[in-house]
Amino acid sequence: MPFAASSQNGYYSRLEKDTLVIGNGLVERKFTWNKGNLITYSLTNKSNKHTWLNQSQSPDFSVSGSQVPARNSSFAYTEVAENSIRPGYLETTVGFTVGTLEVKRVFRIYKDCPVIACDTYLKGKMNQTSERSATSQEIRRI
Repeated sequence: MPFAASSQNGYYSRLEKDTLVIGNGLVERKFTWNKGNLITYSLTNKSNKHTWLNQSQSPDFSVSGSQVPARNSSFAYTEVAENSIRPGYLETTVGFTVGTLEVKRVFRIYKDCPVIACDTYLKGKMNQTSERSATSQEIRRI
């Protein structure tokens, strides 16, 4: 059963199997779920019907090249009402843990806006083994 949110305001967010789709009438972004550590699959400009396919299979978020797999993933959405300062929007939150670091990515989808905003929040730290491993990998690339 998919998790889905849509609104009469034209924005939407849904997680179905291994794909997260967020967008509105102007733009759509699809991600491979990857246990919450999202990998962009495509970005579509609905105005000119052009779709860009991501060539990378790497997660959109990484810390020092860490290869630690994501765990404890979560997906939530809420419609945030307009107020006197800002318009209403759909907020999609994706969370996961890498080592001892908690990551929360909050996407904001606005009506009639060809942009999907994203804020990333971090809590905790990478464990020293992962940090040492990532540093060693980076040195080998030089």
